[in-house]
Amino acid sequence: TLELTSKKRLGSAYAWRDVEWEIPLSGTDWPRSLARGGLSNVWGAACYPLSHDDYGRWPIDEPDMAPHFEETSRLLCISQVSDGLAQAYPLYGEVSQGLELNTLSAAQLAHWRDHAEQLGRQGISFGRSRVAVRREDDGAEYGCRKCGLCHYGCAWDAIYRSDWTLRLLQARSGFEYRSGFLVSGYRESSGGVTVEARRGPSKVPAEMEYDALFLAAGTLSTLAITAGSMLPHGEPLQLTDNDLYLAPFVSSERAGPPSDAFFTLTELSLRLHVMGYPLHVQLYRVNEQIVDQFRPLLGAMPGTLRRLAERYMGRMFLAFIYLPGRTSARIEARVEPAAPADRVNLLLARHERSRDIVRQCLRHLRRSRDALGMRPLGPLFPATPSGASASHLVGGLPMALEPGPGQCTPLGRLHGTERAVSYTH
Repeated sequence: TLELTSKKRLGSAYAWRDVEWEIPLSGTDWPRSLARGGLSNVWGAACYPLSHDDYGRWPIDEPDMAPHFEETSRLLCISQVSDGLAQAYPLYGEVSQGLELNTLSAAQLAHWRDHAEQLGRQGISFGRSRVAVRREDDGAEYGCRKCGLCHYGCAWDAIYRSDWTLRLLQARSGFEYRSGFLVSGYRESSGGVTVEARRGPSKVPAEMEYDALFLAAGTLSTLAITAGSMLPHGEPLQLTDNDLYLAPFVSSERAGPPSDAFFTLTELSLRLHVMGYPLHVQLYRVNEQIVDQFRPLLGAMPGTLRRLAERYMGRMFLAFIYLPGRTSARIEARVEPAAPADRVNLLLARHERSRDIVRQCLRHLRRSRDALGMRPLGPLFPATPSGASASHLVGGLPMALEPGPGQCTPLGRLHGTERAVSYTH
């Protein structure tokens, strides 16, 4: 089992500090954070817009979203290349040559380009992964130094963290960042919104008056805050995640030793449809740094397979295979009153077709191995068999054209409120 909450930033576990007390869960564990910048301190930087076919189930049209995706692309310094992935994921903002690829990834991409026609016939789109990484120095900010230690936390702070944006906001007049408060609820009146909170280690109650409330505390905390204010405790709410499976692949290309990797986050991605569902596959070159992060995966392999993996280490990729939410785990959330903070109970039920879909995906990729120039090696591994998968938890306050209790408008206004907007749907 890979524990998502074991990932540290520059050796520190501050991103996870005190969450058991301040954002208590029951039923199953799930990544959450109280740190400045939250989970963006330890994320993997992969960043994509909604795909073209996602808008069929959305109450907002693609042209309306385009200017906001462009601004987001600029804020997050997304490194993106115009390639085959644009068939699924539109390009917004600046297009570049991308970060320098390590030798194996460069050879693999060249192979795909040579076999692009065959891959197209087999329904496989490919391209460079889109990552929120500053490519070059920008004034006082550093760009990627290609040191290969991305999974330990970037020492140059070149991987986007929401703290970047917070620092920009703090430089603007009229903006105040108030730390040390834990929000528990709010009350709306005709004159504004009263935010209820506890302050400091002693948890002294505090109230703050505002004209309006924009609630963006993460899916779980947003649910807890809303349940204490607008929803009855114990009301069942449906959440959605992306099931995530891991599979090792061995490339037919030959390159230098694993230690030549300059950038250890995802560099290449695939997209294909299996059994009518879109699947996203991110590839990480297996190297000396990434092995430290995924040693539990190697340890779970049978001895013969582990020896094969060690033999082919210099030609291996680790594939992260993401399933869409509608074929992923069903998650029921209930907010229960507790002290010192309300507890969120999560009841998770695996989707009955999830594993079959991803197995069929591997069969398809295995049949396409000549055009792909790589093949899966060994079995599938669920990312965390007993709990969270991709940690893309959403859906607690779903949008609706005519929202009811526990829902919000397409622009985020919570049902029954005039001054409260949720940005965590």
